[in-house]
Amino acid sequence: MNVDDPVVNYGDQVTFTVSTTVTDRPMVKLYCYQDGTEVYWSSAGFFPDYPWPWARDFTLRSDYWTGGAADCTATLYYSAGHNKFPTLATTSFHVEG
Repeated sequence: MNVDDPVVNYGDQVTFTVSTTVTDRPMVKLYCYQDGTEVYWSSAGFFPDYPWPWARDFTLRSDYWTGGAADCTATLYYSAGHNKFPTLATTSFHVEG
């Protein structure tokens, strides 16, 4: 999993290149923080029948994040049933303000 664009700015849309042999229903969740405060959270499925495919384009802004730089971490995971969500990979990136 990697960020497709190496320079990321506030308000940009980012997506991820996902590849795994562990599951056919991988998910990505993205958290962003400013000075330790969570300002963004979203997740999306990266499999063909995910019902909201546009959600794979994460727009880096929110009601809590109205500008400025942030640090983000994306996690590749899947549902293993019984409320278990194993992590397959993580990647972090900085967002310019």
